[in-house]
Amino acid sequence: MKHVSSTELQRDIGRVLSEAKREPFTITYHGRPELVICDVDEYERLKKLEPRKALYPHELGSEWDETFEKGYQGQEPSKK
Repeated sequence: MKHVSSTELQRDIGRVLSEAKREPFTITYHGRPELVICDVDEYERLKKLEPRKALYPHELGSEWDETFEKGYQGQEPSKK
């Protein structure tokens, strides 16, 4: 994905919009990603994708029971 600063976008919006029809652009503000510009067809395609859905543990099914019984298995916080 291409990146462009908000200042550069203001100076050269025609080029960015033209290129964004072929490849999405990330617009940065103070060096951090803020927005994405993409072709409308790509946007519509992304909107149609299956959205993620949060579930309660009881909605997941019994195959997850053992995992929940173990509890959190991530990294322990580092001790200073």
